[in-house]
Amino acid sequence: MKKSISTSSYSGYKLNNDSTRIESFPDSTRVLQMNISHYEDTLSQEVFISTAYEHIREVRDLIASSRQNMKPLRESIGQLRYQIQTIEHQQKKDQINLEYDISLRIHKLKQKINQFEVVQTGEFAILQDQIQKLQHDDQEIIQDIDALELRIIGLAPQIGQYTYQGLYQ
Repeated sequence: MKKSISTSSYSGYKLNNDSTRIESFPDSTRVLQMNISHYEDTLSQEVFISTAYEHIREVRDLIASSRQNMKPLRESIGQLRYQIQTIEHQQKKDQINLEYDISLRIHKLKQKINQFEVVQTGEFAILQDQIQKLQHDDQEIIQDIDALELRIIGLAPQIGQYTYQGLYQ
């Protein structure tokens, strides 16, 4: 069987040594095409797997980078927590001291009131003096309460400042 070869289609044909006769090998061509198709599929899968591994490496790098970026933020948060705990501890300490001072002054006032009741029969000048001392003690207590209130108000911006500094350092 003699056929001429066109440049666009030659599958299924083989040239002999003299390049004039062409023999047909349809089964071999089919096997060859199946092998080529199999190799193309394998190559495509290898490219897909390689690309997937590359993406996995990129994701791992991003995770490691984000962990490194989170480290200063975690340290700032830890420092902020410590500062808040320190401020809270100081506030509790100040409150306890002030409450103690107030209770001590109240106790003194009660003693003076008791003395006042005992001295009712005494001189008027002594009574006036004790009244003035009581008024003075009352003013001191009010001043201490005002000072505590101002101190508590004064600590509020510090907490806000530590919060602001901790987040943006």
